[in-house]
Amino acid sequence: MTKDTTGDSHSKFRFEQDNQSLPAADSFRGRPIVPVEWQGRQVETVTGLFSVKVRDETGFAEWLLGEALGIGGKVYQTIDRLGIQILELDPGWAFDWMSRSVDSVLSPFHWIEPVMVDRISEAVKDPELPRQSRQFELINADDLDLTSAPHEGVVLAILDTGIPMVHGALSHEDLDDPLRFFTGDGAPPVDQNGHGTHVTGIAAATSNNGVGIAGLWPGAVFVVKAFDAAGVGTDHTFKEGVLAAIDFAKERGARLVINYSGGGPPSKVKEEAIQAASAYQKGALIVAAAGGPDVAIDSGAGGAASGVEWPAAYSVRFNNVAAVAALDAVGGHYSFSPRGPELTVSAPGNGVYSTLPGYSVASNDGSLKYGERDGTSMACAFVSGLAALVWAKHPAFSSDRVRHHIVSTAQPKARPAEFGSGIIDVRKALA
Repeated sequence: MTKDTTGDSHSKFRFEQDNQSLPAADSFRGRPIVPVEWQGRQVETVTGLFSVKVRDETGFAEWLLGEALGIGGKVYQTIDRLGIQILELDPGWAFDWMSRSVDSVLSPFHWIEPVMVDRISEAVKDPELPRQSRQFELINADDLDLTSAPHEGVVLAILDTGIPMVHGALSHEDLDDPLRFFTGDGAPPVDQNGHGTHVTGIAAATSNNGVGIAGLWPGAVFVVKAFDAAGVGTDHTFKEGVLAAIDFAKERGARLVINYSGGGPPSKVKEEAIQAASAYQKGALIVAAAGGPDVAIDSGAGGAASGVEWPAAYSVRFNNVAAVAALDAVGGHYSFSPRGPELTVSAPGNGVYSTLPGYSVASNDGSLKYGERDGTSMACAFVSGLAALVWAKHPAFSSDRVRHHIVSTAQPKARPAEFGSGIIDVRKALA
């Protein structure tokens, strides 16, 4: 079944499919994911859900709700503190109606857009590739003991698929220190994919504990489940994760580094979340994976033509966002990693060895607690761990100063469209 609505630039919204029997990777919380054309760009969206930025004036929000309910709509998520609401509407006609309203001087909302899909930024691993062991050498962190490095006053928030948990308790010996790993007051962020466990281990696995591996960051880690078991999230799960991380850090009066190892199309929701992070204290730094081979490369609606995904591609617009590219096993450009002027720095992303859940998830047979994965997600974790270390050493820095410090101490590489400013240098950044 194909639906087609046409109109002005706001309402160009073309459905490619309508399939209610989709595999988990093609659905989000039971709702089909559909590719659509939105403002000249091919994007993935959660069918029937629309993000709305409501105006502050009295009566506008109530008017919007009444109009939506009057045409068969529902409130999927109430207005949050950023003034954003999610409405459930029939996509066959609702978007045309809403787009006409946004152009009116009496419009009750600032903008409207479909709920956008993000995916974790990981390559498909070839099981016959030999294990690589040079990841710390590539970033000049070999033989460094970071267990005694300054780590107070900074929180590293990891927005991913979760952390290993069994019966509500942390269950991996490298990720189970209750004085370091925090999961908030909501539903336990049980990792049912393995991606979040791998990323968390790279950034912050407990060092010198007699087991497993060593991570970079020895301080506090706040885990947020922003992607489901299939590695699928949305711009709203990104926003909610950013706001939860801000609240957690604010309670502790701490600086905040946010690791986001996923991405998708640009959206107003992501922009609002990044601005909220920028407004926190000296700014929360968002370290984002550049993306992977599934990125649709097009230049519609003023977006990047490089293949770098959002939020990483916002690095050229917001000083509190860093976009991370991946290296291959010998320090060259990894073919999985997108190219573009948005790239900030690079880190290892091929054959990276880290933690796995130790129970059955999408990525292993249940017996593996350690293994290799590839992707800009892995590279992102190295950079976020370093950013937390830099900020703990220099607490007076702002988020953009932390980013500048990592950039200025990086090992220079030619071809900035592949490497950004170069490969991170942990030893030099912490000197």
